Amino acid sequence: MNILDGFLLHAKQQPTAPAICAPGWDYSLVSYGRLLSFVNNAAVHALAAGLKRGDVVGVFAKDPVFHWALTLGLTRIGAISFSTLNVNLPADFRIDATLTDVSAPFLNAGRVIRVDQGWVEGDGKPPAAELEQDGRVLARLILTSGTTGDQKAVPASHEIILRRIQSYSFAFGSRIANCSRVFHDVGPAANSGYLWVIYVLTRGGAIFVRGSDPAETMQAISLHDVQCMVASPAGMAEFLDYYERSPAFLCPFEVMLSVGSKLAKPLSDRVRARMCAHVVHGYGTTEGNPLAGAYVHQV
Repeated sequence: MNILDGFLLHAKQQPTAPAICAPGWDYSLVSYGRLLSFVNNAAVHALAAGLKRGDVVGVFAKDPVFHWALTLGLTRIGAISFSTLNVNLPADFRIDATLTDVSAPFLNAGRVIRVDQGWVEGDGKPPAAELEQDGRVLARLILTSGTTGDQKAVPASHEIILRRIQSYSFAFGSRIANCSRVFHDVGPAANSGYLWVIYVLTRGGAIFVRGSDPAETMQAISLHDVQCMVASPAGMAEFLDYYERSPAFLCPFEVMLSVGSKLAKPLSDRVRARMCAHVVHGYGTTEGNPLAGAYVHQV
């Protein structure tokens, strides 16, 4: 049982299908076959850098596709990954290394390994390391501030991650479960930002993330007829402002999911009027599964 099993299957069956899109960034739209090549190359480079199964490794990389290639490459060799946008990492758990494409004064980062796009280049062949098949083995650390304001690490095994993403197929209603093209506006450092990408790739769908420019992001969303948006209320408000100021842009979303905090009724009313009539409000904990979901007009 490995969280990469579904992705690897779809990469074999539909190598030319779109997997991840980050408009305006270096890699923009990447297919399943190309993403698999990136992941395998990153895994080979990680092994060459001395990283190994069970190591706790942080990823600090700005380009979304590059970030995900590194993250999945670490999973490929059995390392325990976490994503961060903070150079001051918590000192209450062991960090063996941090992969980064920026020069910054990291604190508590273990070995700081500078990476560049060469890490995803190569022949694309799988690394020598075998995929982890014990579902109880840790795959991910989720950093959360909790109630103290200090970063804490919440461990998640392959089994726990798979159980959590399986709940997405029913927790938020059938409209979201039937969407294969999802725009996710939460970064990989957050629990939701990580799990939703794994969920979509496991199902063979395409995940879209925020581009380098709002206009390019909106164009990609329209061009690829993206069906679903997952975002915090703040993220929804930001894109609502873009759409309200750009009446020529048609919003293709069939359903939207609000996560992270309470969605105020005035905002939900405006979102439903301009972007999408079907808006679901999800409720759950940062460290755990979604507990409930309901259409905002029914609450």
